[in-house]
Parts: sequence; C-alpha cells; structure tokens
Amino acid sequence: CQQKSTSSLTQTKQISATTTLLHQAAATTTTTTAAAAQTQQPPLKINLHTITLDELEQFLISLKQPKYRAKQVMSWIRDKGITDVDQMTNLPKNLIQLLKEYTVAGSLELVEEKISTDGTRKRAYRLFDGQLIESVLMPYEDGRNTACISSQAGCAMGCVFCATGQMGFARQLTPEEIFEQVSIFASELKSQNDDRLTNVVMMGMGEPLANYRNVMSAIKRMNSDLGIGARKITVSTVGVVPNIRKLYQKHENEEDNVPQVRLAVSLHCATDEERTALLPAN
Repeated sequence: CQQKSTSSLTQTKQISATTTLLHQAAATTTTTTAAAAQTQQPPLKINLHTITLDELEQFLISLKQPKYRAKQVMSWIRDKGITDVDQMTNLPKNLIQLLKEYTVAGSLELVEEKISTDGTRKRAYRLFDGQLIESVLMPYEDGRNTACISSQAGCAMGCVFCATGQMGFARQLTPEEIFEQVSIFASELKSQNDDRLTNVVMMGMGEPLANYRNVMSAIKRMNSDLGIGARKITVSTVGVVPNIRKLYQKHENEEDNVPQVRLAVSLHCATDEERTALLPAN
C-alpha cells in the first residue's frame, strides 16, 4: 500500500503491487514443487477465525458440549479479539483441552511483516499449499483502521506496471482465506488496542471480480460476522464488466444479492488506446 491517497473515490491508501515483501518472504521459505502442492491438504483442524456460529454450535454438540458454549467462544473471538483458548476464562478446563486438540487460531502462516513509521503493517502470509499473499493494515489519524486484502494468489490481468500482474496467476483464494485476513486484523485491533477495524479495501493481490463468488461470500461475512458496514467495504477492479453488472444487479435468488459495497475502477489512462497498452484486460 502506498502513501495516503487524495482520491475521494476510495478515501483509502492506494495499493502498490511493486513490492519486495513477497520476494523476501519467498526467500525465507522452502519452495514446494507443483506435484507436492497437489498432494498437500488443508489443515484438518477447525479454524476459529473462519468458523460460523452455527458451525461452531454443531461442532461443540458433536463433542458433547452445551450449545451455549459456542456463543461464549465466539464472543471471545469477535468481541474481545482473543483466539488463545487458554485466555477464555469462562470455559471449563475440559472444553479448553478439546479446543486445543481440535481447533487452530487461523490457517495463514505469517512469513514476513514490515511496520512503517505511521503504523502501517504489511504482511506476507503463506497458504497451506505454499502460495504467498499480502495483507496490509493501515491506521489513520481520524481513527479509521483499513485492511487491504488479497483475493487471489498472483493475478491473471497482466497489468504492465503491477508486480503481481507480472507474477502470473496461481489460484483463487477461498472465501475462508479472504475472510481470515480481515478477521485476523479485527481480532488484533480488539485485543491489543480495544479498537475496531472500520474499513476493508479489496485492493491487495489479484482481481477481486475475477474471483467473484468467493469474494462476495467473504464480504457477506465481513458485514454480518464482523459488523463492517457495506459502505465501508470497497471492491477494486480493472474493469471486469460482466461482474460489475452482476455486483449491482438485483437477483431473484436472495443469496445471490450482495451488500451495497463501494466500487473503485482503476482507470490509469484517459483513452482506450493508452489504457489497453497498460492493462491488457481493457
């Protein structure tokens, strides 16, 4: 993420893909081959950052625990930002032991973090298959805390000025991988500063509207589970027109409708000819 933007469209700091963070992170980790990545499986433990209340209730019932314990656990995570089960003081010891055995506080592995003088935190996370993504937390003097979130590992848009675009496309992020980036920042702000995450911008790695279904699924949970207002969430795009239309279209199936988020279109140039030279997706 670059310095604070003067644009009234996003009212956030803009994202700079020309970063060395991922390269530094890649240098510190063992590179997995394509064959090895295909054989790897996601962690089998329950992810406390991404599990829903309903899912947690059913999980605890399967462990012969009272259903109401799910709300207690979720309150620690969402209201207090606590994901260490040892700190959940109103839970019985046997439940704490079960949670230690069957759950994990996140699946994203922090590989690299850089903190700027203004408090901005830029992170590289390793996914379960070895792919690397970026997330950024940006505090503002007016009290806003904005998370800049990735939607893909790599990017297929091929924008010539963008380091991520030159990396090529690896894969789509799942709704859980997108949501977890936000949940981690929200929890940390709660637990460390008794503060809250106020804004989310989908301006990290990848083209959000090229991963439409997973991004919208994650956004719904940012809104419902984390209480981030729809107008405080901005989706950025180079111009995936069919999905721009889908974003603001009223659908007969209510599940296909999404919160009324903000849309930011990366123009970069005033003419089609110039824009196509820089953004092949144009």
